[in-house]
Amino acid sequence: MRHCVIIEVAMKDPEKEIRCTGMALVAHPNLIDPNFRETVVLIVHHDEDGAFGLIINRPLRITLQEMARKLNLSWGGGTAPEHAWEGGPVARDTVWCLHDGARGAGVTKDLGNGILFSSDAAAVRAFFLEPAGSYRIFLGYAGWAPRQLEAELAGGFWFLAEVDPSLVFRTPPDKCWERTLSTLGINP
Repeated sequence: MRHCVIIEVAMKDPEKEIRCTGMALVAHPNLIDPNFRETVVLIVHHDEDGAFGLIINRPLRITLQEMARKLNLSWGGGTAPEHAWEGGPVARDTVWCLHDGARGAGVTKDLGNGILFSSDAAAVRAFFLEPAGSYRIFLGYAGWAPRQLEAELAGGFWFLAEVDPSLVFRTPPDKCWERTLSTLGINP
């Protein structure tokens, strides 16, 4: 149970170096910040300079087809109403992609457990042209300054959980937060 060890270390010493890349931050039931209430955030990068993640349970109203049109990209995904996702409250005009690697597009970062991250414009564009495998396109991101995430973990604002592709790509967004908490033995 890697998440228990990390939380224990963070609570004992918020200055201790902790790395959460590839893990899910799960909002505490009492977290009332509207940007993060009942969210699950996949941490894409975490080091001494801060942390970067994508909220995986907030679909946007805009479809990928509409998004492609706004970005002047060709759309090859048919008429399915697949939605874009809110990655977080920062830089909401930036585009990111989580995927399972079936597309093999551009520069990617392996987050573990079969989840890959792409920020490369060519890679993201490839998913609009020819969608393949499991993927999600995000607008914006969640970011933390140096030591901010460690302090929030120590303060009990978040729980940490292991991540697998079914959580990211197949769990209904309205069930994601509660299901993730239940895997930690927490009943919201």
